[in-house]
Amino acid sequence: MIHIDIPQNFRELPGSVRDLGSDAAAFGRQLWLAGLGVVATVEETATETFDSMVAKGKKSRFAPVAEAEKALAGARHRAAKVGAKVESAVEGQVSSVLGRLGVPTRREVQELTRRVESLAASLR
Repeated sequence: MIHIDIPQNFRELPGSVRDLGSDAAAFGRQLWLAGLGVVATVEETATETFDSMVAKGKKSRFAPVAEAEKALAGARHRAAKVGAKVESAVEGQVSSVLGRLGVPTRREVQELTRRVESLAASLR
């Protein structure tokens, strides 16, 4: 879950602005969950394919164990690469949507907080 520190005065914003942020967060969460679903589907498919290959190999008298282990390692490697690509794509999409909606990034909020604290210190 993405956590953004929001200044206290956020609660004073008009309801429509708060709703926009809530809608963006809900949409971002749906995108993230969809990405996780893709990763799970890829993992299931890779596992099913591997299990099918192992079952066919067991029926054959010529399937050495080393080949089965090699196939498993390859399937796991491919599944991990696809999972990483999907995760990266989902994160990019979520960041893009939040950026288009004007939702500040964590870094931007931290920078603004730092500036406000610096300004408050100089006013003291």
